[in-house]
Amino acid sequence: MLPKLKPKQARFVREYIDNGGNATQAAIAAGYAEKNARVIGAQNLTKVNIKEAIRELTEAREKSSGITAEWVRQQIAQIAQKEEAKDQDRLKALDMLAKMLGLYERRDEEQQGIRVVIEDEAEEWAV
Repeated sequence: MLPKLKPKQARFVREYIDNGGNATQAAIAAGYAEKNARVIGAQNLTKVNIKEAIRELTEAREKSSGITAEWVRQQIAQIAQKEEAKDQDRLKALDMLAKMLGLYERRDEEQQGIRVVIEDEAEEWAV
């Protein structure tokens, strides 16, 4: 059962799913002011009721279409592994897989806290 949402929030959820996950564009399409859309979109994604609605609607669409995130991942992996595919197609497929698997976020997390020391200068910089 979908959580209770205000009309703009419900529209935001539908637009967010329809556009593939762009919160700013979903906020604009839902009727929020364009100058505040980026902030409102990000805020909406932190609200429990909105996150739950996005999850439930996404699952419902997967069930009705028969296309799941796992199926999409498998299709993209097949493209990435095809030897006869163009290099740019394989690279795009690998990029999409990395995003789906959260590899870029993990890399960012791993890089946090790295200390850089420049030997020629007496200063130490934290990155």
